[in-house]
Amino acid sequence: MATKKSQTAVRSSRRRTPPTAREAHEMLTGKKPVKVDSALIKGLLQRDDPKGTTLAAVRRYVESGGDVNELHTTPRVFMESLLHLAVAHGHLEITRYLLEHGADANLPNGGPGETPLQIAVGPWDDPKLVALLLDHGAAIDGPPEADRTPLAEAIAAGRTRIATLLRKRGAREG
Repeated sequence: MATKKSQTAVRSSRRRTPPTAREAHEMLTGKKPVKVDSALIKGLLQRDDPKGTTLAAVRRYVESGGDVNELHTTPRVFMESLLHLAVAHGHLEITRYLLEHGADANLPNGGPGETPLQIAVGPWDDPKLVALLLDHGAAIDGPPEADRTPLAEAIAAGRTRIATLLRKRGAREG
């Protein structure tokens, strides 16, 4: 007869630990993820890229086969795509590059499930960034499960230039 301690050991050895984000990506896409340079993430977390070093790092990542829609997790980032990070920090040219290379303008992030358009409405009153996302297929009213539309968020945050653009493009306020 097995002892209580050995039964527990057998049960615990059968448990499978959940996959890491990188393992989950490989299981879902069938591709090994390309490692993201920590300097790339750090650059995206800055407001400016005056020397173009972050854009160059994004280009290297994409050209080496990196998945532009992979959700990255680092000590400072949880389940965000490069597009989410570029939008959140106002990187217009990096956003343009990522969208032109297949980034999904409607991809929800892994935290609260926000799309790049929902993020773009928040920190900056930059209608160019919002227009770029809309021109690349971002859902103007956000995902159906969202509590508020991007237009409602823009109004609540006092982002008047974004609210004007969204209204001109036919967004609903609800």
